[in-house]
Amino acid sequence: MKITRASHTKDRITSLQIEFEEGEDGTAVEAALLGHKWVRQNHDGELEVSEAAVPPKLSDPEIDNHFTSDQVVLRLAPTKEPYEPAFYVQHICGYGGHNYQERAGALRMRGFSCLRSKRGVDGRFWEVWYLSGRWAAEYDLRGKSTEEIKNWLLSFGSGQFSIEGESWGLGID
Repeated sequence: MKITRASHTKDRITSLQIEFEEGEDGTAVEAALLGHKWVRQNHDGELEVSEAAVPPKLSDPEIDNHFTSDQVVLRLAPTKEPYEPAFYVQHICGYGGHNYQERAGALRMRGFSCLRSKRGVDGRFWEVWYLSGRWAAEYDLRGKSTEEIKNWLLSFGSGQFSIEGESWGLGID
C-alpha cells in the first residue's frame, strides 16, 4: 500500500489516492474509513488490522520494559557541575528546501540523536535533534566550546535551535 497522490489546501488534505500492491486488499482501509476497523502499516510495510472496538496494541518494542524496576528510589538532584548545556534543533531544513537526508546525516555525524513525537491523527510527527552536551559531540564539533557549537548551528541554518538552561535530573539512592 502506498499513497500516490495527496492534494493540499492551506493546512489540510483535500484528497488522497492510495494504491495497493498486487495481492493486497483495500477492504480493511475502506472499513477503517467507515469506522469499523483500526488499520496501520507496520515496519515491514504490512497492514495490521483490528476491530474498532478493540484498538491494536500500540507499543515500541525498542523501549518497552526498560522502566519496570520497582527496586529503585528516585530523587530530584542537580546534574554534575560545572553546568553543561544540551543542544536542541528543530526544523532542520529551515527555509529554502534543503535536502532532509543530507541535513539529518550532518547532525547524526556530529553526535545528535533524533527524537520523534508520536504520530498525530494525520499520521505525521515532528522531530527534535538532541545533543546531550558538548562532551557528546563528534567529528568536527568534538572538543569545541559551547559558543563554537552554537556558531556551527547558526551556520547550519536550521529553522530553530536552543541551548538548554538549568538542568535537573533523577538520581538513584
